[in-house]
Amino acid sequence: GFLTDYYSTPESWQVKTSGQRIITALNSWLTSQSRSEFRDEHKGYVSTFTSIVFKSRTAHIFHVGDTRIGRIRNGEFDALTNDHATRVSEDTCYLTRAMGLGLELKVDYRKTELEVGDTYILTSDGVHDFVSEEEMTLLIKTSNNLDQAAESIVKTALDSRMVRSRMNLLEQNLELIKQVAEKEKSGTENDDYHQQALATLEAQSKAIKTSISLLQARIIPPEASVSITPSSSANGR
Repeated sequence: GFLTDYYSTPESWQVKTSGQRIITALNSWLTSQSRSEFRDEHKGYVSTFTSIVFKSRTAHIFHVGDTRIGRIRNGEFDALTNDHATRVSEDTCYLTRAMGLGLELKVDYRKTELEVGDTYILTSDGVHDFVSEEEMTLLIKTSNNLDQAAESIVKTALDSRMVRSRMNLLEQNLELIKQVAEKEKSGTENDDYHQQALATLEAQSKAIKTSISLLQARIIPPEASVSITPSSSANGR
């Protein structure tokens, strides 16, 4: 993997050189594996990759895909990477750059100076699609340690995902109720059908209320304002 290969590179190499050469080699391996095992060019082994190397007083960031690295400094969240992805709908997103898509790979690299008290956070879309930067900042700020903070962030993401799923079900049931209403207007209403639709909606509404309660229990009420800084260019050095 990346870490094992990184520590095997010559001491004389710069962090940027070591990281980019290893990622290039890993990308070539993934691409060759895909070509040898899949006939369909649209199938294969594809992966996002985001890592951070701390050396001396500098953080070195390597990034490709839609995983993210953020930094909390003095209570402010700063996004240090840009997503390589295109969202076509609320539930569908396509990677525009990732490991394994081809032999040519452009890797974003940047370095930033470390300061005492900095907190760096790496997330996948399973987290940052459901937990905002402000929520993550508050959870980290109010946790006893980083392990507890990470656990709280994951639980919040899971609860938020559950709420979104319930909302989708509710939308489906609202459509069902509209159909019932249309039948009533046309004089072709079916009482059993009507009652069943209402019972389904009521059950889903209770499930949504439960999900929201769980989510509210995970998120700590804001006690101080949190500033969110827009993403910086991921191509800077």
